[in-house]
Amino acid sequence: MIRRMVMMGVVLATALWLREASAVVPAAMNAQGRLTDLAGAPLPAGSKTLIFRIYSDSTGGVQIWPAVDGESQSVDTDSGGLWNCAIGAVSPLTDDVFSEPVRWLEIRVNDGINPVVMLPRVPLLTGPFAQRVATVDGASGGAISSKVSIGPGHVSTGAETFVAGMDNEATGDYSAVGGGATNSASGEYATIGGGSGNAASEIGSTVAGGESNQALGEHSVVGGGSNNFATGLISVVAGGSDNHATLLNASVGGGALNLAGGIASTVGGGVNNSATGINATVPGGWLNEAVGASSFAAGRQAKALHDGCFVWADDQAADFASTGANQFMIRALGGVAINTDSVVSILTIQRNSPTDPIADAWPVYSSRRWKKDIEPIHGATGTVERLQGVTYRWKADDKPDIGLIAEDVGAVIPEVVAYEANGVDALSVDYARLVALLIEAVKEQQKRIEALESRIDQMSQ
Repeated sequence: MIRRMVMMGVVLATALWLREASAVVPAAMNAQGRLTDLAGAPLPAGSKTLIFRIYSDSTGGVQIWPAVDGESQSVDTDSGGLWNCAIGAVSPLTDDVFSEPVRWLEIRVNDGINPVVMLPRVPLLTGPFAQRVATVDGASGGAISSKVSIGPGHVSTGAETFVAGMDNEATGDYSAVGGGATNSASGEYATIGGGSGNAASEIGSTVAGGESNQALGEHSVVGGGSNNFATGLISVVAGGSDNHATLLNASVGGGALNLAGGIASTVGGGVNNSATGINATVPGGWLNEAVGASSFAAGRQAKALHDGCFVWADDQAADFASTGANQFMIRALGGVAINTDSVVSILTIQRNSPTDPIADAWPVYSSRRWKKDIEPIHGATGTVERLQGVTYRWKADDKPDIGLIAEDVGAVIPEVVAYEANGVDALSVDYARLVALLIEAVKEQQKRIEALESRIDQMSQ
C-alpha cells in the first residue's frame, strides 16, 4: 500500500518555455517527487495517476485551483519511485492563483491497485509566485492591460490608472500618481510624479512633486516646491513656494509669494512680485508690480502701472512708479552708464564714442522754486578774460576739436568743472552753465560801451 510520497522539489517551468514564448510567463510549474511504501521502498515502476489541487491553507481552507475537482495527470515512476510532471498542463495556472502569499499544494495518488491516497499538503514557496512578475494585476507578456496599484491605502477609481506610494488617489480616467503620499490626481489624464499632499484636478494637469502644490487649470503644471497653485489654463509654476499663476499661459519661475495674474504674464522669481497685465513681465527682485499691458518692472519696488512701461528701480526702500504710458524709467542712485563701466555721475556716456549724442533739446532744471541765496554775477568780464579757448586733438582718435581745458577752467570757475573721486583730476566742463557768465560779461561790456558813447557825444557838443 502507498503510505507516503516524498516531494523532491517544486519550481516554475520557465527555462525552456521562456525561450519559445519570450516575455510570456508559462501557465504551468514543474513538480517532482518520489513514491514509496511504508518501509520506504520505491513503488514499482509504471503508470500512476496524480490529482493536484491548490488550497489557501494547510488543512481545510478554500480550494484556489482548479475551479472544479482536481487536475488529473498520468505520470510514470522509475525504479526509484521518482516521477515528474508539469502542474497546470491540463488546467492552466493563472496569475490570480498566486495573488496571496500563502498557497498549499495537495496531491492525491492512484496507482490503479490500492485505494486513492491523499498526501499531506506542502507549501508553495518562491518559485510559483514568479508567475506574477510579468503579470501584475492585468499585465500580460510585459504589457500592462489594466490599472495598477502599488502600495497601501490607495484609491484608484479612474479607468486605466496607475498609482504607487502610499495613500494616494488616482480617480481621474487615465490618471497617474508615481509615488509619494496623500496625492490626488482627479483630472482626466492628470499626473502627479510624487511628493505629498499635491493635487492635479483638471484634464492634463501635472504636479511633478513637492508638497501641497495644486495644478487646478486644464493642462496646467507645477514643477515642485510647496504651496504653489497653477489655476489658469496652460499655466505654469516651476517651483518655489506660495506662488500663483492664475490666467491663460501665465507662468512663475520660482521664488516666493509671486503672482502671475495676467494673460501670458511672467514672474521669473524673487519675492512678493506680481505681473497682472497682459504680457506683463517681472524678472525677479522684490515687491515689483507690472500692471500695464506689455509692461516690465524689475529691481525693488518698481511699479509699471501703465501700458508699455519699462521701470527699473535700485535697492532703495521706496516705490518708483510710472506716471504714464510707454515710459522708460530708471532709478539708479549710483548712476547710469551707457557703453562704459566707469560711472561718475547720474548719467555717464562712453568717452570718445563713435558718435555724439544728439537731441532737439536738453532742458535743464532751473526754476526759482528750487534755488536760494540768489545773487547776480559780478566781475563777469574779468572772469571771462581769465579763460582761454583752445584748439586741440583727442588722443584716442586724433580728432580735431575746440573748447576749454577743464583744469584751467577749474582754477577760475570750479562750479562748472566735475572731478574724479580724488577731487584732483578733472573730468568735464559744463559748457551750458558758462552761458550765465557770458551773459553778465556781455552786459558789463555793454555798459562800458554805452558810457564811452555818452562821453563821445558830450565831447562832440
